[in-house]
Amino acid sequence: MPFNYPFPPPLPPHLPSRLSGVRVCPSLSTGECQAVMRNSTVLVNSSTSENMSNAILEAMSLGTPVIARDIHGNTSLITHGQTGLLYSCPEDFIRELERLLHDSGLRDRLVTAAKEQVTRLHSLRQEKDLLMSILEQAMQ
Repeated sequence: MPFNYPFPPPLPPHLPSRLSGVRVCPSLSTGECQAVMRNSTVLVNSSTSENMSNAILEAMSLGTPVIARDIHGNTSLITHGQTGLLYSCPEDFIRELERLLHDSGLRDRLVTAAKEQVTRLHSLRQEKDLLMSILEQAMQ
């Protein structure tokens, strides 16, 4: 399974020898990044602390399934087994990745539910309306 990792040059000297099977690419434009994400098998979010991840939202909207660490910011976007998969430790990650890779029905259900959720809860219109509401309240 190819693994693409955007990494700004220059690479640390020890890194290339440790990346067997990983393709390191330079920084990508938004369009290039979305194309890579759209064509990826899965988006993995391994953050140990993060608020709502735009990368997760982008992957969900592009139809790329997500496996993410079970932290508050990620659980605000992902319902385990419904809109993505969550893990707490390396063993959980391996198990969830294997489930996703071997169960196309699961993959299809996750992608469909995630896209519906992003459309329903995170559209540009909803973001704009929420921001306008906050600004109006702040001005009162």
